[in-house]
Amino acid sequence: PSPSPPPPPSPSPSSPPPTRPRSTPRRRHPKATAAKPFSAMAAAEGSPANTELGKWEFWIDRGGTFTDVVAKLPSGDVETRKLLSENPEAYKDAAIQGIRDFIAWGK
Repeated sequence: PSPSPPPPPSPSPSSPPPTRPRSTPRRRHPKATAAKPFSAMAAAEGSPANTELGKWEFWIDRGGTFTDVVAKLPSGDVETRKLLSENPEAYKDAAIQGIRDFIAWGK
């Protein structure tokens, strides 16, 4: 009969524990928010942003450095813009400015 193989070495007390998948979600920047649909009415000063072909739809991702604005145009095309989140010399709020830019561009 052949001898049995030696048992595997036991982990030493200084060995790090095996890695496991992250159980908690990553922290987000305090100003970061999940992308949400945004009514174009807020940017158009109370007037709906409807056209003959359809409606505008907006999604905003506000980060610490940049704010991303995604727009679904009335034609169905999707466009994106990136603005500095803080630019007080140019605009008060990046998300609203991005929406205004899209609506002005779409006319």
